[in-house]
Amino acid sequence: MKLNLPEALLLLSIDSKGNNQHRHLAYFSYSLASAVLLELLLTNRISFDEHKNIIVNPNIHLSDELLEELLIFCSVPNSTIYWTKLKKNSVAETPTEWVKIIHQFPKLQKRYYQKLIDKNIISKRVKKIVGLFSHIQFPIENTASKNEIILRIKQLIDKQDTSPTLRELMLLSLVKSAKLLQDILGIKLSEVKKVEEQVQEILHQKYAFNELDNSLRLFLNKDWEEINELLETIIDITDSLSNITGDGGMDGGDA
Repeated sequence: MKLNLPEALLLLSIDSKGNNQHRHLAYFSYSLASAVLLELLLTNRISFDEHKNIIVNPNIHLSDELLEELLIFCSVPNSTIYWTKLKKNSVAETPTEWVKIIHQFPKLQKRYYQKLIDKNIISKRVKKIVGLFSHIQFPIENTASKNEIILRIKQLIDKQDTSPTLRELMLLSLVKSAKLLQDILGIKLSEVKKVEEQVQEILHQKYAFNELDNSLRLFLNKDWEEINELLETIIDITDSLSNITGDGGMDGGDA
């Protein structure tokens, strides 16, 4: 079953018992917000002007209601804390501004958990701890979906396939920024840095993407260096924002 970027990233964060396995909550939270931004870009719902600011494509509407809701949330001023900090005419323009706003979307992770439930990929289970406290788990019902994504990631890292799609590279970049590599690959902490370097090397290679549409051509100008710049920008965003906020203070997978 085909999943979009935020759905795939969230699925990868769930362990075999249905618990969140993202060790760095802030990194994951901002990576999920970044995944939404990249999905809007890949679906041509947003594009970039000559100054690399985000513009909404009014002639395209997605069947994905949550993505459309998130688009409106970012493009129409609202009462969130970050909107009140925007200067000038209160318009979010840069990728960083959009990620900050998406991150404040109410119950973002909860909404995406529900999407995976609706697709029969996971289920929801509430356990009582000491008969008093509720602990919510999301057991994976369709393990093939997660295993397929992990296999593809391993193939890319091991260079068994040298023709990744742009979507696959974006997901690989998001997995790195969310710090999920250790868990999904089952490697030791001491091995993470080496694997991250392998991922970075892959992201720096040049590829010819046939799937580039008009919205990407304007921003990327068919140049892989600019594609890689966008991916690295997402990693920089998650690093800088999570370092500012710490590992707490975000929605953290509320359910």
